[in-house]
Amino acid sequence: MDKKPENFNAAIHVVDYKAQFEPYRVGSDSLLSISGREVEPLNGKWHFIADPYETALRSDWYKEERKANDGLLLPCDFDFDHWPLVTVPSCWNMENPELYLYENMGLYMREFLYTEHEERTFLQFEGAQYRTYVFLNGKPVALHDGGSTPFTVEVTGKLLAKNRLIVAVDAARSKSRVPMDNTDWFNYGGLYRDVYFIRTPKVMVQDWFVRLLPDTDYSQIAVDLTVNGTQNGEALLEIPELGIRQTVVVKDSKGHGVFKVKPELWSPENPKLYAVSLIFGEDRLSDSIGFREFKVVGTKCYLNGKERYLSGVCVHEDHVLLGKTTSDEVIRETIQNLKDLN
Repeated sequence: MDKKPENFNAAIHVVDYKAQFEPYRVGSDSLLSISGREVEPLNGKWHFIADPYETALRSDWYKEERKANDGLLLPCDFDFDHWPLVTVPSCWNMENPELYLYENMGLYMREFLYTEHEERTFLQFEGAQYRTYVFLNGKPVALHDGGSTPFTVEVTGKLLAKNRLIVAVDAARSKSRVPMDNTDWFNYGGLYRDVYFIRTPKVMVQDWFVRLLPDTDYSQIAVDLTVNGTQNGEALLEIPELGIRQTVVVKDSKGHGVFKVKPELWSPENPKLYAVSLIFGEDRLSDSIGFREFKVVGTKCYLNGKERYLSGVCVHEDHVLLGKTTSDEVIRETIQNLKDLN
């Protein structure tokens, strides 16, 4: 083993300083479906600074160590509570003119309160560009790659009455990221989608999908669900307007059911929605769902058995004021613009 020089400084000289966070990587298998679930937004003003040298990761700022073992104060390069404020969700490029072309690491911090209950708790990030490191109360809890995919972090048993949440977002370009190092669209950075705090029962529905089964003459509805916290049981699916109140057997954490019924079909001209609820133990989810069948045969498209000609445009997440961030108002305005263009 090479002998380290006397002036070795881990925060400066260690090359693979990011490797320590790999055990905290989260992917799609931990994603919690929030469709029809009550959530608590953590949006609003967060403290923020740019960190182009990634000093926060190199020097473990998230630990917030302010005193040495002998009790003496340590020199600190961080002061989370007095950093400037930015809006979440947003792209930092659009929040601060000085960061308009900035594409490297940004650091966020906010606090939130919590009262202990018999429940499970999660943090859900709907979009952070591109790699995200999440730290809670001085400890790493998640690492996620992917700027256009949400991710969930379970924090059950890790919360205090007052919690400090630090998030490092790396928006640097590379050959392995989207966008890559050479591309024709800009790499906005930041927590650009909603951040949620979620509470669930100890046993809960992790994912569910209710839909019209294809090739059944529009007369069968299917439900699939995945539960977490137990393996077996029964769920209850309710669609009152269609007279559906049916149990679904759950085995090995999975449930599947098919029910014969003829719903009024959804279409752009008649966007019919049904109130649907799913109950498993103490967990209850509800949503508004439209039932339709879309097919592609050769070069032709069919909606509910009728041929439809599809025309459209390529819409990038690139708003003149919001960048990669969007809102219901922007989405509705975009759809109206497309309609105006026929």
